[in-house]
Amino acid sequence: MKTAKNILMLTAVALCMALSGCGDEKGGTENPGVERESSEAGTENPGVEQESSEAGTEAPETEREKTETRRQKPESEREDCLMTFSELPGAYRQILLYVQEGFRKYHVEGEYQACLGPIHGAGAELWVDGVYMGTEEADSYFFCDILLEGESGLWSERLAFTYDAEADWYSFSGQYEPLFAGDQFYAEQSDSSYVEEFLSACVYRTTVARDGEIGASARYDSENGPLEKDLFIDHAWNFRIREDNGLSWQIVPKIYCYWDDRLDVNIQIQYPWLEMDQGMEEMEAAVNERLREAFFYGYYRDEEENLLIPGEELYTDIERCYMITREDERYLSMRIYEYNSVRGANHPNEWETGITFDMRTGDVVGLRDVLGEDMAQGTLGDLLNGGAFRRLWTWMPEDGDWIEDLIEERGDDPLGAYESKFYLTDRGLGLITSLSRYYTCLEADYEKLGIEGFSFKNT
Repeated sequence: MKTAKNILMLTAVALCMALSGCGDEKGGTENPGVERESSEAGTENPGVEQESSEAGTEAPETEREKTETRRQKPESEREDCLMTFSELPGAYRQILLYVQEGFRKYHVEGEYQACLGPIHGAGAELWVDGVYMGTEEADSYFFCDILLEGESGLWSERLAFTYDAEADWYSFSGQYEPLFAGDQFYAEQSDSSYVEEFLSACVYRTTVARDGEIGASARYDSENGPLEKDLFIDHAWNFRIREDNGLSWQIVPKIYCYWDDRLDVNIQIQYPWLEMDQGMEEMEAAVNERLREAFFYGYYRDEEENLLIPGEELYTDIERCYMITREDERYLSMRIYEYNSVRGANHPNEWETGITFDMRTGDVVGLRDVLGEDMAQGTLGDLLNGGAFRRLWTWMPEDGDWIEDLIEERGDDPLGAYESKFYLTDRGLGLITSLSRYYTCLEADYEKLGIEGFSFKNT
């Protein structure tokens, strides 16, 4: 086992040296960081620019020494870091081409100065196209860190890639590229220790822009950019043929999907779409607009802009679906479920919200409308203390009494805080409650709560 590990370590070191411009010029190791020369004069090497023997091409060892000297100089003395694309070694040209491709995909305007760090081996776990790779799987990858400076600020980037020396071909994976989402929360501060340390280790500098000319051809594979679809769910049968259920409307399911392999975003939202009888078009439009708002809310934004903006998410999986809890000529009520997982978070999250419509008017029903003015002015503890509610599920057998714990920790919550955390059934009222990061639903019959006019037989 030790021998195998030593061989792997030596192989990784050799590859890393090759990518950084190190190693013996006469050896057989291909060097993606320095342009390859033809073994015979006049022999064409497809996809790789040929350099004249009179151009004074740097040997890999000489290039390594220059790089080390450059990194050891203070910022004010490293003018030789600034280069044009044509002056950069081959691997760095492909890196910049990949970055520019991102500028085009995500509509990044303006010119940025790119500070390029050294290329080094992975040696740790990483995510590629949303798939987790352990240390051994990631061992064939190499990393390069970049600092991009433009009018929008300073942005740290990290790329991973593999290199096929025989084909002289790269496969890139954007590991961390917050510039493309544009969230200033992820922008770097110019006086931070990270920026200072990065600038001191800068190997090359150049400029990159969306529409800039680059004198090199792309020799790499990369992930797909954003793809977006919003479609009716097409079942094997024609679900648009309405069954005679006596209602003036029917629910037609839709699914919204947004994929972005480069930023590792996968969003799938199943939501209901109403089709109502002729003459009810205005109400149909109002209900569908409100349903979209309920299913497409966002995170940590101002309430006035509380909508999901997929292009601004980063490294996130989001799944939303729904369950109809009541469907009759008077009320339409549902539970909306979400599961999400963010790369780097300690654990995934899941929760529910609820929404109810009065199908005579198309208006959203509030908890106050169900409980009445007097009861709605109370607290969660006031509502639960009567013993009418039952818990639908438990997380672990050793859980204590959820309702008692809820009253103790959240009993003072005003019921107004549950306007998006309740739903109706034919028999009763449901509450979506949470403790810490866990949640469960509580339900109580209308009769036990003393609520009249909501039982299915009374509607």
